[in-house]
Amino acid sequence: MADCFVALLDVQPEKERFYNRFRRNDSVVARPAKGKWRKMYDLSEEEQCPANFATVVNTLVWVERATHDILLRCGEAVRRSGILVYSHKLDSAQFRCATKFGWAILNLYEETGDGDLLTHAQHLGEVLVSHQCNDGI
Repeated sequence: MADCFVALLDVQPEKERFYNRFRRNDSVVARPAKGKWRKMYDLSEEEQCPANFATVVNTLVWVERATHDILLRCGEAVRRSGILVYSHKLDSAQFRCATKFGWAILNLYEETGDGDLLTHAQHLGEVLVSHQCNDGI
C-alpha cells in the first residue's frame, strides 16, 4: 500500500499540484475531478483539503501497528505527504477538514516521536479552538 502511494507521489506531472487519482496502469489522472471535491491538492489555490492525505497517513500508521513492521516506505510516504501539505503558501491549519490531518499526524507522532509532527498537530488544535463558538459548538 505504501509503495503505491509513493509511486503516486513520484509520477505527479506537476510540481505544485498533487492529483490523487490514478489508473490501473499507475498513471496519474492529471485533471481535476468534476464537482466540489476536485480530488487534488494545489499549492497555489486558496482553499485545499489536507484531509485527503489524512486517510492515507492513518491507514499507513494502522497497517504498521497491526503488522508490527517498521515499514520504511510508509515513513517515506507519510513524510512526503506532510511536506506537501505544509508547503502551501497559506496556513494549512485554516483549511476545511484540516483537523483530520492533525489527528493523522498526531497518530504518526505517537509512532515516531517526531516533535515537528506534534508541533503541527498542536497548531491545528489551537486553530480549531479559536474558531469554536462560546457555547462550545
